[in-house]
Amino acid sequence: MRVSNFINLSVVSGFFIGLAMGIMKFDEPELMLFMTIVVTISMYLISLTMAAIYIYVIEPKRSMLSNKDLIERQLEYFDAEFDHTERQARALQQFIETFDFSTDEQESTKKADK
Repeated sequence: MRVSNFINLSVVSGFFIGLAMGIMKFDEPELMLFMTIVVTISMYLISLTMAAIYIYVIEPKRSMLSNKDLIERQLEYFDAEFDHTERQARALQQFIETFDFSTDEQESTKKADK
């Protein structure tokens, strides 16, 4: 089972367990809602803790902090993409600076006069 599916299943289970406990224990709807929310949040935190332990113990190579080569490759890729984007922005800026806007302004004033 994927970790995200486990977390989702735990949250939904926590909701229904909290709802059942709230209905059995309390008569006021506010207290039932409070119990449902508390149990749902508790199950969510427990499932996040279990998922973190699972990822840390079972799959340590997938952890971002332990894989320095992967991080360096990703940073080099992002750096190259940033350089490429910066070159494109500079080329657009140079094009805009060399473009002659005076002819467009004269044509638009001529059309407005007609």
